[in-house]
Amino acid sequence: MKKPETFDTDFFVPLSGELYVEKCRRGVELAVGGERFRLEAVRPDVLKISISKGGSFDEPPTGAVLTDDFGINLFSLDETAEHISLSTDCLRAEIDRETFALTIARPDGSVVLETEPGRSFLALNERWAMSCRSGAGDTFLGFGQKTGALDKAGRRMSMWNSDIILEGGEPGAFADDYDPYYISIPFFYHLPEGHSDKAAAFFFDNGYRTHFDLADEGGWKAIGDGGLMTLYIFAGPSMAEILSCYTELTGRMQAPPLWALGHHQCRWHDYNAEDIRRLASEYEQRGIPCDSFWLDIDYMDAFRVFSWDREKYPDPSALTAELKERGFKTVTIIDPGIKADEDYSVYQEGVENGHFCKTQYGTVFFGKVWPGQTVFPDFVREETQAWWADHIRRHVAGGIDGIWIDMNEPAVGNAGLESMRFDRDGADYDHDRWHNQYASLMARATVDGLHEADHDRRPFVLSRAGFAGIQRHAANWMGDNHSSWEHLAMSISMCMGMGISGQPFVGCDIGGFTGDTEPELLKRWYQSAVFAPFFRNHNAKGYIDQYPWSFDGKTEDAIREAVRLRYRYLPYLYTAFMLSAETGEPIQRPLIYDFQDDPSLCAVNDQFMCGRQILVAPVIEKGADKRTVRLPQGGWYALETSDFFDGAAEIEVAADSLVCPAYVSEGSVIPVAAPVMSTANYTTDQLELHVYLPRHDGSWTSWIHEDDGITLGDLSECSNRTEFTLFREDGVTRLDIETSDKSQTAFPWKSGGIRCFGAGDLDKVFINGSSADCSDLIC
Repeated sequence: MKKPETFDTDFFVPLSGELYVEKCRRGVELAVGGERFRLEAVRPDVLKISISKGGSFDEPPTGAVLTDDFGINLFSLDETAEHISLSTDCLRAEIDRETFALTIARPDGSVVLETEPGRSFLALNERWAMSCRSGAGDTFLGFGQKTGALDKAGRRMSMWNSDIILEGGEPGAFADDYDPYYISIPFFYHLPEGHSDKAAAFFFDNGYRTHFDLADEGGWKAIGDGGLMTLYIFAGPSMAEILSCYTELTGRMQAPPLWALGHHQCRWHDYNAEDIRRLASEYEQRGIPCDSFWLDIDYMDAFRVFSWDREKYPDPSALTAELKERGFKTVTIIDPGIKADEDYSVYQEGVENGHFCKTQYGTVFFGKVWPGQTVFPDFVREETQAWWADHIRRHVAGGIDGIWIDMNEPAVGNAGLESMRFDRDGADYDHDRWHNQYASLMARATVDGLHEADHDRRPFVLSRAGFAGIQRHAANWMGDNHSSWEHLAMSISMCMGMGISGQPFVGCDIGGFTGDTEPELLKRWYQSAVFAPFFRNHNAKGYIDQYPWSFDGKTEDAIREAVRLRYRYLPYLYTAFMLSAETGEPIQRPLIYDFQDDPSLCAVNDQFMCGRQILVAPVIEKGADKRTVRLPQGGWYALETSDFFDGAAEIEVAADSLVCPAYVSEGSVIPVAAPVMSTANYTTDQLELHVYLPRHDGSWTSWIHEDDGITLGDLSECSNRTEFTLFREDGVTRLDIETSDKSQTAFPWKSGGIRCFGAGDLDKVFINGSSADCSDLIC
């Protein structure tokens, strides 16, 4: 898998020579070394660098950026005999005329970017490179889906969407530095040693295979195997500001359907309709909440996409209707690989209308995956996207609620990807140009089909692969993981890395996809995932069952408690999702994101924040009866108790077999729902507010977002947003409740109440400015 030679830039030629300067609309363009170098102010805190190839620009280089035109920003240019400078209110970029080194700094002098003099920007034939300075103890975060610790300093990584099973064997053998993976997001943060509050970030908008070399203690390099170097530079210095800006460029997650946040049951298994009905009965009788059943490839007729095996599923529409009546949604898998079969109408249509990828000779490209000889839609073509969307529309008309797209790196078996080519507006492109974008294009076409099937219903698509911007179209799971404690631990940092890379809707297969899980591991995995964005149990053929009830009664009880906890906290989770859809902020995120002034938190890989207020510390070691928890600054309560801890400290806690250690920041107001068996029965009518009374003076803000969880509509008109502000001053604690429904003068929920945790009392409550009687509200 690893190709260290791809990181060698010794023979690359630096971009250098006499500079010819010309002012452009958003900055400056330089003619240098036979190429054109643009430095533009996208926003006062964001710069863009573009370097031509053969004197021409490739605009846009990928489909990742929705727009970077936010109007003409105020900037100034300054030229001297030694330098060319571009300045905004937030930064100053200076190019050295002699060495072509670029330095970008904030007004306080803190450095955003410093390139290596004489070797700042380089090229070798189709390849390009950039060489920058950094400190030996600096931290690098992000990069999307990568294994290992959060901090990628010292690593060499590549961006090339890969089917890890086909290319690397069993995932149980994968080390922490295994690379590359399914998803490529060439976006990352740089935090200087000792100054984690001065973050900068970089997004290379290039869809070709790219590489990042962070192994040199004195600097880092980015290398692209093709295309143009297009780089966005985010001055920060807050990670939250950077991510908001990055997702403003590349788009944000759409509001998800509420059911997508529930518990999902999935397995690669040769089920039939009666098996699915029996599974539904098991969940009902055992009292384990579940929202959906997922059907893997064996539901199809000989792996033909958009088909059903009619012996196993004689009436799919009747099955999905029955499941829906019982509170369960249905999700089916759809692969891009289409069986090459002259009697298969989807194949016939694709051939007749030129919808499949071709070779350089104009013949159809063939791979070999599940159906045998297989062809692949050319999603680069808009006509093919429309054709695919129409098939999705027809497929879901039978009662399908969501689509799971897999094998979309694309995986082609042993056919050799280099022969697979794409067509864009009649131009023939080699495979590398679109490889990393293939999954995102497939996801977009799939979402289009779901919209065509029901214009008002929120679509849900889960994708294995993707590129920057995938969050606009689909959620991601982390692919074919393994039933091991190592992979449980890896899932936490991997999902956090995805979250701070712009993709908030992520998760890993609970229990592991390959390998035989064990009772303790399955229980701990469920407990760890309760506050993760995506919550699905999934495993492969050939391994033991890992249903919640597959082992002993104690394990089932612990899993039942974990799943029920998930459903009780759906109001909090759903609100976190809606805030993410609005701001781009992650749902599952590293502690450093919210507590950026503590650089030591960069090394915390086994804890995460769920939203803004809940800290989760999963038990990820076999046989553990206790674990150490790192609490950031502030005050913290153990979840649903009055046990209080001062932050900026480590505590040792018992690893209870029934719960995962979780903590709530003081001053939080957490909405908790009544128990339900699925989101089909979910309501906020009986909502309970958990108020964690502050020990210190100050003010804290929390929210709950309410809507029907199903339709798109105008969310600003069809929803209710309630803001809770908790104040403490001179020992008096007051709660202000402001709802978007200004007609509310009483407690906004019918039969819930307020439950306080901590010493002291809630002295005053105001609802939309009107005083309320605390004794009537506190249960």
